[in-house]
Amino acid sequence: MNIKQVLSEQSETMSANSLRMTGINSKLSEILLKFNL
Repeated sequence: MNIKQVLSEQSETMSANSLRMTGINSKLSEILLKFNL
């Protein structure tokens, strides 16, 4: 495999993981807001 290919794949997985984490964080914040009410 090419080094550039590996780096691009790693960056893609990192961005996907960050998007998933932001989605989880938004859901957690929504739940926390509901409990605070």
